[in-house]
Amino acid sequence: QWEADLIHRWRWMEGRGQGILAWSLGAFRHAWYLLKTEYTMDSIWQDVKYGFRSLNRSRGIIGIAILSLASGIGASSAIFSVVDVFMIRPLPYPESDRLHMVWVNNPDRGFGRASFTVPDFLDLKDQSRTMALAATRSGSFNLSGEFEAERLRGVYVTPDFFDVLEVQPALGRGFTTDEGIPGNERVAVISHELWQDRFGGDPEMVGRSIILDALPHTVVGVMPPRFWFRFVNQDVFAPIAFSG
Repeated sequence: QWEADLIHRWRWMEGRGQGILAWSLGAFRHAWYLLKTEYTMDSIWQDVKYGFRSLNRSRGIIGIAILSLASGIGASSAIFSVVDVFMIRPLPYPESDRLHMVWVNNPDRGFGRASFTVPDFLDLKDQSRTMALAATRSGSFNLSGEFEAERLRGVYVTPDFFDVLEVQPALGRGFTTDEGIPGNERVAVISHELWQDRFGGDPEMVGRSIILDALPHTVVGVMPPRFWFRFVNQDVFAPIAFSG
């Protein structure tokens, strides 16, 4: 039985090898035909026209294939953009490996990651001897006034926010301690992109008044290009106003 099986396998491999050899010789024969002078540009043009006629008879299938390909490329590009910003590209701050996000953990109340209350943050800030601390809160602003109203993404931050990140505005300054006290003048720092897109890169932007949420705010700084914090496309930074 073993010898019969061995003979059967040998004959199968022998036949298989002859088939591969014949296919290879056929491929060489076709390649030689293509290289012959008889295969002129007219013949190539006829093949091209035949290919286009074949595609024309299958427009629906071609459209679906193109749509699928475009969707796949678009999704891949979007995913790579997110991965590049948040996982590959380094954060746009000096010594970013030393930065940490701090949350409140209270499993007894059923949550493991919550924001600080104002009293808890102020207590932690007062007691900290080894960390520079800043608080943030996501927000949005309605920009209005001399042009069409627009909803902007922004961040409320404590006045020392830019000092903690070790990044300062490219124009103007960050916030002072007094600007984090309720009742004082309303100020804002805007992104480089907003400065360019909505204000035309006005060199006199610092000190200019803009209307945010129907209230005048004085622009005290413009951030460097491509600066972002946690999320991209943040256009306005305003101080959190609470007293110590």
